[in-house]
Order: sequence, then C-alpha cells, then structure tokens
Amino acid sequence: MKFCLAVIASLITSTAFAAGSTTSASNPAIPGDVAGNWSGFYVGGHIGGQWANGTYTPYSTTSGAQLAPAISGSSSSFEGGGQAGYDYMLDSRSLVGVAADLSLLKGSASSNGLVAFNPQLTVNGTIRARAGYAFGNLLAYATGGWVWASGGGSRTQLAGVIGLATPGTVDRENTFKNGFVLGAGLEYAIARNWSLFAEYQYRSFSPFNVTYALAQYTSRYSTNTVNVLQFGVNYRF
Repeated sequence: MKFCLAVIASLITSTAFAAGSTTSASNPAIPGDVAGNWSGFYVGGHIGGQWANGTYTPYSTTSGAQLAPAISGSSSSFEGGGQAGYDYMLDSRSLVGVAADLSLLKGSASSNGLVAFNPQLTVNGTIRARAGYAFGNLLAYATGGWVWASGGGSRTQLAGVIGLATPGTVDRENTFKNGFVLGAGLEYAIARNWSLFAEYQYRSFSPFNVTYALAQYTSRYSTNTVNVLQFGVNYRF
C-alpha cells in the first residue's frame, strides 16, 4: 500500500508540473485543438507488469487440521490486454467516467525438488469509475472499483508422497477471486482521436482457497495484493 501511495503522489507531482508548463487550460499545446473535449467513448490496448504478494496457510481436506504455519510469497508476470470506457467532461474541465479492462497473463513455473507448480493462463479484469481534470492535452485521473481474476495451474508430485499424490501424479486447479482496485493515471492526447496513457493500479483480493484434490490439502489465502503498471493507447470516437 505504501508503494501505491508513492506512485499516486508521483503522478500528482507530474501533473502539477505539466499544468504549470501548459500555456492555457482551454487551448491545448498541440495545434489543431487535439483534446478540446475528452467526452465520448474510447477503446484501446495495453501492456504492463504485475507484482503480486500473498499469504496462505495449508489445511488438510480430510481432517481440517493446519499442516504448516502461514507462508508468504511473491511473484511477477507480464500482462497484455484491452480496455474500453466512456468519459464526460464538465464545463470546469473536470471529468467523470467509467472504464473496464481485460488482461491475460501467465506466471513462471517453480519447483522445490519435491513438488513443481506450473501456472496456466490467467484472465483478469476490472470495472471502475474514474474522475480527473484535463490540463489541455493532458488528463490526470484517479480510478477505483471492482477487480476479478480467473485462472489455474497444475501441481506435480516429484518425490515422496503427500495425501494420495505419488511421484508423477498431477493435480489441476482453477480459482476465481475478486476484490477492489484503486489507482491513478496520466493520459496525453497525441492527435484528435488518439491518446497514450500510463496507469498504476493497486488490487486487493478477498480471501480465497486453492484446493489440490490428490494431495488432499487446501491453501487458504488470507491476503493477496497486486501492484500493476500499464502503458497503452486509446482511440476516442
């Protein structure tokens, strides 16, 4: 969360600098009235990265007993996808809108010599409100709403026996999780219908379980947070 606040503060500082260098809020710096009005629908694409942190505790699915102390871990992955939304700019040049995005990502496989985990393709998305202010061609905004993710992976027993999992057996799981997302971004109009943006999102998921039937245990995630940085392009109608 400290990283979230630091990024948002950085964006606000950048916005203030850009505002000071803009000759007039009502007259964009680029000739041709590039972003005279930010109102309307838009679609686009993005790429970026995710940095996730989580804490889980393993429990037996047969006895319900806790199998080990809570375990914390982190991971990172590349993501890419698309977004769409609608903005409405007020006379004051304040802006309100709605946005949704959809991304695909795949984490890295890992192994400790006894067990190997291989994550599969994950789909995640958000539905958000956003509010901001247009400094000519530069739009600064904050955003927040609902986030979800759906994906799974496989667990391969390499050595030893856990539950019914013997060497060579493979467990597969699929998990849906959801929570809230907060963020901030900067968007800059480069032509009448085109804009580039950079956006930070802080995603926090509600507790969820990941169950491996053959190994006969469930990982109960008490916390799962994700820092996301996206760079993209929008086409405005």
